[in-house]
Amino acid sequence: MAPIPSSFPHTKCTIHPSRPSPVERYDLTPWDLAMLSAHYIQKGVLLGQPSSSLSSVLDNLKVSLADCLTHFFPLVGRLATSTDGAIYIQCNDAGAAFIHAKATHLTVDDIVASPYVTDDVKALFALDGAIGHDGHELPLLAVQFPNFKNALLNGCSGSEVPCKLGNWSSGYQARTAFD
Repeated sequence: MAPIPSSFPHTKCTIHPSRPSPVERYDLTPWDLAMLSAHYIQKGVLLGQPSSSLSSVLDNLKVSLADCLTHFFPLVGRLATSTDGAIYIQCNDAGAAFIHAKATHLTVDDIVASPYVTDDVKALFALDGAIGHDGHELPLLAVQFPNFKNALLNGCSGSEVPCKLGNWSSGYQARTAFD
């Protein structure tokens, strides 16, 4: 996996789907192809302090993400280009990036106080600045969990992220709960 920048100290690993992808190739639609020149989608969900240990929460998030990725297998592949120039997703289960970042010098108020997107906010998303074509080398999905002094953030960067967060959330809630 290509290095994923972060201005916060962090640990990272690769999450693979809990079951192998059912297909080897996923052809992109005309809309998908048009989006290859756009930046990765970035969405964040601010979570309160977990009721259990942070280590336990992160472990449960990894397992629930692996289960969710079984249903959204293209997100754990990589872009590939065929000999005729067609770009597609090679469903090779290469994995999604999972990063835990320590941002304990920040609070939620620090993040939401500015009307501008600060460098600290940009750093909450592991693939900030990546564009669709970068999926040939970068993961198609990266999730970063910076823990602040008073909260935890789920910062997702990737392709078609918004509609997948609800599925992952449901899987996580089945395993544990936040207060």
